[in-house]
Amino acid sequence: MKELKSYVIDSISSMNINLLDVLIEDNSIIHNSLKEVWLDKFNILFNYFKNYEINQLNIRAINELDKSSFEVLFYNNDINKPFYFKLRFTCTDLYLIDIVQISTTLILDEKEVTQIFEIKLLFFKDDLVDFNPSIKYHKDVTPYKDALEIFWPRLNDVIVTHDQIVMWLDDNVDLYDNLNPQKLLYKYQYYFFRLYNFFSDLENCLDQDNEYETANDEFLQLDKNNFESLKNWFYNNEHLYLDVKCLDNYQIPKGYFVLGSKRELVKVNYEFNILTYAAIYNNIIQFKLNIESIAHILQIIDPALEDY
Repeated sequence: MKELKSYVIDSISSMNINLLDVLIEDNSIIHNSLKEVWLDKFNILFNYFKNYEINQLNIRAINELDKSSFEVLFYNNDINKPFYFKLRFTCTDLYLIDIVQISTTLILDEKEVTQIFEIKLLFFKDDLVDFNPSIKYHKDVTPYKDALEIFWPRLNDVIVTHDQIVMWLDDNVDLYDNLNPQKLLYKYQYYFFRLYNFFSDLENCLDQDNEYETANDEFLQLDKNNFESLKNWFYNNEHLYLDVKCLDNYQIPKGYFVLGSKRELVKVNYEFNILTYAAIYNNIIQFKLNIESIAHILQIIDPALEDY
């Protein structure tokens, strides 16, 4: 019979949230957070990977600590999304009872992967079982929860227009300015901060729509076999590339970059399941496709993954 340890490893490496659910006993508390909180955080992470067509994680090492505990280092060495994370598990004969994130370093032998990033699950004060919300908590956090209301929970698709994005940014600028990025202790403040930054970066790209269109027109005229001409085009438009790459930090699905599908709506943010109208993003999408088509020639590397 397959050992429980093998099922635990499989649940993470194959990103099978249903298997992980079965392995953890109902009503369990792991490091002061409910089972449901852990499953939600893993589910966000797994779905992010799957949006980038990462369906299986590699395993670098399995270290047996004692009869019930072991550590596993999981990683992905794809050149576009190189990442890793290490977990320590403790099991009884029947259930997985403990999960610990272990900070470590990883050096890959693959020459094409020059940098790999460590991922960590984030837990907030209001994720904890013993968290007792005070009057001050409700006063400080409720405005951020209310601002997120139309985008929460993540399971619901929400259609957002460009005008709504601009209006939401304007309406919530004071809330954003009152946040300290180094002290995002509560989940609603953290997710508000991520959403506001995402909409700001998206709006910044849309403000440069004419520049993206011009860059795309220039790309059509390039000799794709001429390295110098490709390099010069890229460096002339690197500021646009850096702006559009910012959007990758917000879990935009691969489908966002699909052109010619005749779909009116595209998902532009997985974390909140936000849909918007495809037409207004065509120049940005085409620019991103142009960059991807020459990335292997210019050896362009993705920026670091965010924590989840």
